[in-house]
Amino acid sequence: MTDAVRDIRMPKLGESIAEGTIAEWMKKVGDRVEFDEPLFLVETDKIATEFPSPEEGVLLEILAPTGATVPVGALLARIGAATEAAARTTAPAAPPPTGAPLAQAAASGPSARAARHGRLLSPVVRRLASAHGIDLERLTGSGAGGRITREDVRAEIARRRASTVTATTPAAATSVAKAASTPAAEGLVPPAPAAAAGPVAGGREQVVSLSRIRLVTAARMVESRRISPHVWTSVEVDLENVAKLRARHKERFHAETGASLSYLPFIMRAVCDALHAYPAVN
Repeated sequence: MTDAVRDIRMPKLGESIAEGTIAEWMKKVGDRVEFDEPLFLVETDKIATEFPSPEEGVLLEILAPTGATVPVGALLARIGAATEAAARTTAPAAPPPTGAPLAQAAASGPSARAARHGRLLSPVVRRLASAHGIDLERLTGSGAGGRITREDVRAEIARRRASTVTATTPAAATSVAKAASTPAAEGLVPPAPAAAAGPVAGGREQVVSLSRIRLVTAARMVESRRISPHVWTSVEVDLENVAKLRARHKERFHAETGASLSYLPFIMRAVCDALHAYPAVN
């Protein structure tokens, strides 16, 4: 590497944020980049931020593709002078060194895959795989740059469930069917069906990948529904006096304001009075 080549690294994203996902590159390899010009978009669990280029020159390499999740300080790209870009374009490919097949085999082994996946995995994928005991080294990612996505993990979960159902003996299947027909089996939860194929865009449809923020929001909402008690409370209130008061004044109210006098203002006043009397309810 010459002095004309500068490294672009993942900037610090916040006090408690250790990694981010490359959501978009505003430039492609070979493009001219000016100082402080927007270069890439990073998504975290909380925000999506555009980062300007700290250097000027030509974008020589992109080492973290779109969709990759990388830690703070990781090498993302390289920027150099136009002469460096031209030299890289015209330079002949170097012959592979002796023992290259062995090096390639080592690079494709489990440890190398684990290193790549560890850099490309999102927290949602890690949690989902850990909860179902899935070895991520054995999965092939369908995302950008070989990234393992949540859909890849879900497909593996569905495949395991399908294998379990197929391995069930006919006698066991018969006993399960008999048990399901009895009243005592009403509380049984049937096995989840195999995951359907991914959505396919039609003539009037478009498939848009969710951002990391939206995925985290959905996960938090599901978690809240799981751990929070859900109750429904019904309280009967006698509104006879309110109805009489409304009937007495609704014509005058309509003549003065041009609007109908509904029950909502009375309810709002009751709520305000209740919050003053019982501040803890607020």
